[in-house]
Amino acid sequence: MGHIQIKENLGFLDHVEWLRAIAPRTIGCHMQDVNWPGQDHQPPFLGDMRLEPLTRMLPQNCQIVWELSPRCRPKKILQSRTIWKERIGQ
Repeated sequence: MGHIQIKENLGFLDHVEWLRAIAPRTIGCHMQDVNWPGQDHQPPFLGDMRLEPLTRMLPQNCQIVWELSPRCRPKKILQSRTIWKERIGQ
């Protein structure tokens, strides 16, 4: 998710349109947030992306793996996990 968001931030594509096109064939994805314009591998919901509507576009059985920077602090990861459970419910 984060890598495509960076491409949108740079004006190369529209994240929603891209995801709409590939979602039916998606079986898994790397989940990360982005701080604008290109600092990726941030904990979900702690960056600048609108992750909730994008995540809802994924197929129900899509496998999601968080791809985080090794510099992420445990406190931030736990905060992200709490928000994830509240908003996404997984």
